[in-house]
Amino acid sequence: MSLHACKLSKTAATRQNKKHISPVSSNKHFLSVRVMANLQDSYDYVVCGGGSAGCVVAARLSEDPNRNVLLLEAGPSDLDWIDTHTPALVGSLQRTKVDWDYKCKIQEKSYLAYEDVTWTRGKVLGGCSSHNFMVFTRCSAADYDSWAKLGCEGWSWKDVLPFFLKTENGIW
Repeated sequence: MSLHACKLSKTAATRQNKKHISPVSSNKHFLSVRVMANLQDSYDYVVCGGGSAGCVVAARLSEDPNRNVLLLEAGPSDLDWIDTHTPALVGSLQRTKVDWDYKCKIQEKSYLAYEDVTWTRGKVLGGCSSHNFMVFTRCSAADYDSWAKLGCEGWSWKDVLPFFLKTENGIW
């Protein structure tokens, strides 16, 4: 089994002589490949975007030891940015290399009527979840059960709870 998170940048090509691989988390499946030279010739799956969903999809795909999975992320590892791990410092992430630095369109009848409103979006392994004040919220059990009643098989509270517990990794 192989799962790689690859930081793509203009400088990656110039640093090919530094074959530096550093872990992204305590999970043995995640590696931050900082140079293009360490990539394999082919992969079974390529996941574009190392945000919350991309990381989960890549991790789930890589649970099969016969699959090789490449996870591509445009930004750096969140381990390189202490501010992503300190909720009070999340504002300091705006307009940095871990932010896409999007601007909102000025809208006449909303709070976006002001000029230069930044829409912070995560350009970092972990994506916007690295910019969210470390807040995590589940919907209510009734929401999930109502989706199941509407025909969304596998979406009842009883069905999704094991996945929440798996992602929470004993935090609560």
